Formats: sequence, C-alpha cells, structure tokens
Amino acid sequence: MKTTRNEAVAQGAAAWYEQQEHEQIMKDLDSVQGCMTECSCGYGHGSHWTVKKLELTKLRKIMFRNNKSEILHMINRYGQAAAPERFTYGCDACHKTPTTDNILPDEIQRQIALRNDTDEMEAFLSYQGFCPTGQDVILDRNNHDEIMHYISRYGFALNQQRRLKARSNRDEMCLHILKHGLAAELLDEMFDNIEHGGDLSEYYDFIKLRELPIPHQSRMLKVVETPEFRAYVSRYGLWENVHDDLVKYRSEDDLAYYLTLHNYLKSSAEKALARDKSHSLKMLYISRYPFALNSFFCELLSCDNLDYEAISACIPKLDFKNGVRLIFCSYDNKTEDEDIKLMRFGSTEDVMARIKENKLTLKALVYLFYRDNPKELEAYMQEWGKPRKPQRSDSSCSSFNYDIGEDAISSREYTTYL
Repeated sequence: MKTTRNEAVAQGAAAWYEQQEHEQIMKDLDSVQGCMTECSCGYGHGSHWTVKKLELTKLRKIMFRNNKSEILHMINRYGQAAAPERFTYGCDACHKTPTTDNILPDEIQRQIALRNDTDEMEAFLSYQGFCPTGQDVILDRNNHDEIMHYISRYGFALNQQRRLKARSNRDEMCLHILKHGLAAELLDEMFDNIEHGGDLSEYYDFIKLRELPIPHQSRMLKVVETPEFRAYVSRYGLWENVHDDLVKYRSEDDLAYYLTLHNYLKSSAEKALARDKSHSLKMLYISRYPFALNSFFCELLSCDNLDYEAISACIPKLDFKNGVRLIFCSYDNKTEDEDIKLMRFGSTEDVMARIKENKLTLKALVYLFYRDNPKELEAYMQEWGKPRKPQRSDSSCSSFNYDIGEDAISSREYTTYL
C-alpha cells in the first residue's frame, strides 16, 4: 500500500530528529576529556589533571536510548580521560590523588554489566574493572567462564569476595588469590579460624600462591604452629617490618630454620637476638650472615653478659673502612697505630689510662678485645658504651634442632580449601 504524504513526512521527521539527537550526543561525548589545569592556593601555583564530564542525566539518556555506538563512544571517552601517571605539577599538597571524574557512575556501570554486550564489556574492561554493583551483576549471572575472565583482569571488592568464596569454586578463588590476593578482613578471619584450631586448608591454598601482606605476616608469626610457619618461610622471606615479631614470638628452632634460609635481620631484631637468644643461635646468625657484621658486633658488646665466642666470631666479618658507625668507637685514626701497639704490648695500667682519654677506633678495640682481659673491656664499655655487669659468658644457653629438608606439613589434618 502506498505511503501517504503525512506518513512519509512523519517517518522522515522521526529519522531526521533521531539523526540530530545522535549527532548531538556524540558531540557531547567528544567534549569529555582530561587535561592539565592551572591552579593556585596557599601552597603556591601549579597544575593538576582535571576531567570535563557529562551530567548524570545525559548519561542515563544515553543508556536509555540503547544505541551501541553511543555507549561504546561513552565508554571510550571516559576511559581515555584517565589521569596520567604524573597527574600534578607543583600542586601535590592540595591534589594528592588523581581525579576520579573519568570513572562512570555506579548505576551506569551496572547497566553496562546488565547489557552484557561483548564489545561494550571488553571496551569497559580495557580501561578499568567494575564497581561493586557491576561485580554483583557478573556474579549473579553465575557463569564460571565469565567470572574467570573477569578475575584474570580485575579483583572483586570485599563483599563480592565473600560471594565468590561462597560459590565454593576452588579455581575461581585460587585465581583471585594469585592475581589480586584477598581483602584484609578475609585474611583476618582466616587467622581467627586458625587461632581457634580451625581448618588450615585456606591458609595453605593462599601461601602456595601468594605472599602474605605485612600485617598478616605479623599475625602469622603470632598464631601458626611450626609446620605452618616453615611452610611459609620455605617459600618467602619476611619483610623487615616483622623481624622484631619473628624474634619475639617464634621458638629458637623456628628462628634457626628461618636464619638458615634467610640470613638477615634488621638492626632492632639483631639487638633482641644478641640480648635474649642462645649462644648457638647467635653463632648460626654470624656464620650465615652475608654482609659486614659491625652492627651485630656492636649489639653483642652492648649485652650485659658478653658472649666472647660470638664476639670473636664476628671479628673476621667486620668492615673497618665502610662499616656501620659504632657509637663507642672513634673514626679519627690519627692515634690508631699507637693504640694498637699499646693494646698488644701495654700494661693494664697504661691501657686503663688510655681508655679514660678517648674512644678507640674499631680496629684498636678489636686488639683490646683480644687482650682477653674482661676488666679492661668492661672499663672501656662503661666509659664509652652502655654500662654493664663485668660478667663473662662462654657457654651456650640452649641448643636447637632444625631440618630444612623436612616437608612443612601440618600435624593437623590438611583438607582442600573450597
């Protein structure tokens, strides 16, 4: 049937207005962009990255129109407006973090996720992951392949990690651990469970794939038993931040195991080792330590009970040129040759008189130590170091037993996580 004039005009008008609206939307989207903008404040003048964005009503309209080319253009314009790595110049005080104006609002992200258009989803994920509401949409679809694809690129937020865990799919959970770790709250709950004698499988699954964050390394040192501790440190070292906890909370056997594998402690942990641990453990640390032992030598000399064998074992590993400066040593070596001669051949009376005058260099102090006269050494440390009791300790306090070839398997039953 022939189209009437009125129908033809109406159809043409509809197409025309649609075309005009489409062009206007694309033009509006073209205006979305990021750039450096000058600013001034109480801290001075500078510039920072800003993003010109559209009002939420316009974004809602774009989604309502259901036009794929417009939605793709929206995703790309916002994604390309992200701040560069250097997002501020001379404006760090008032713009410490990059702008988030390039991130589409949560409700728009949710609608993109609900549409589940392959091109739109890939375009969005090429710039960023979804907000929690968008993540919920992905989990609601219950599609294992889609979830695995998403996790391979982005992690889930806390509540969505709980949902992922509740799915009881080990492949999904392990991939998330491998790629993104777990939220601090979930790791806290894992250690709460261990502390109350619960199952260890979640712990083993985690440490097989990923190092614990520093706060949870500390929690691990306080909570787990020897097999779990050794299973962890046989794979990873410990960050300096938790070395003090290592010395404080682990047994001498565990410390020996650790130091055999990872032969370094920070200075405060060295101090605790020198002050509180056995002769055998000190000797192990000295034998394994790969650098100059000036700081540990200092800590041993500062102890109330001097371990002469350990101090002597340190001396071949001292750095006399570039080592750690000791508070009770002089770095003016003008009299060093004379002092060394005095320490070797002088009388106790002359040595005691020299001690009262000034500090010795590190090398001269070594010669004083090798005089093997506790009274002289004690007098020096009382004068220039920390006061101590004139007591000599030559024997070990305890021994330890370790085997780094042992498989670190828990005495508790191991069951597969999820």
